[in-house]
Amino acid sequence: MNLTFLGHAGFLIESERGNILIDPFMTGNPSCTLKPNDLPKIDYIIVTHTHGDHVGDTLDIAKKNSALIIAMNEYAIYLNQRGIKAHGINFGSFEFPFGKARFVQASHSSSLIEKGQIIYTGNPFGVVLHLEKTIYHAGDTGLIGDFNLLKRYDIDYALMPCGGNFTMDVEDFLVATEMVGAKKYIPMHYNTFGLVDQSKYMDKLKKDNIIIMNPGEKIFLEVKK
Repeated sequence: MNLTFLGHAGFLIESERGNILIDPFMTGNPSCTLKPNDLPKIDYIIVTHTHGDHVGDTLDIAKKNSALIIAMNEYAIYLNQRGIKAHGINFGSFEFPFGKARFVQASHSSSLIEKGQIIYTGNPFGVVLHLEKTIYHAGDTGLIGDFNLLKRYDIDYALMPCGGNFTMDVEDFLVATEMVGAKKYIPMHYNTFGLVDQSKYMDKLKKDNIIIMNPGEKIFLEVKK
């Protein structure tokens, strides 16, 4: 099982039961070293919320791969009305062919802008994926008390934002690591552009349980026995 950091909040999970993309902002992402055509066959795309730096290349990749988009129900309805295959969810869980996915709170916002108008697309979320390893992608979020509830899921890898302005900063990220109870933490959503520049604080993240991944970097996740 492999985990690739695409840059910003984008990740590729290559699993025995399918390849999963999360928030694939690639085109126009100054930190992304890969192009959509560099990706393997994609089976599922999870969109944590509909801001442009998270939806990214979702629609083009989904069409090319006949991938199922998994998103908050309002956005899934929006997509289905336009002939795009999407599974709508809310805060709960669902058994997909790749494994169980549990959708949890994120403190943020979610909308599209079309012709200058803001379109509501449901709540943002984080997701806990019970695969060969248990992976938590926090989406965009501030520091929330619900992090304490995640300890029960025995998370192996927690992917969490630390860029500030729109999400937690490095300081709040470190507080969150004391709450979530994961074995390892991977920072995301930082240093992509000026508003999320945390360069002068990165030394604080040099800890044994924090893995700082470079965009395009792939790590192997040992499968649970």
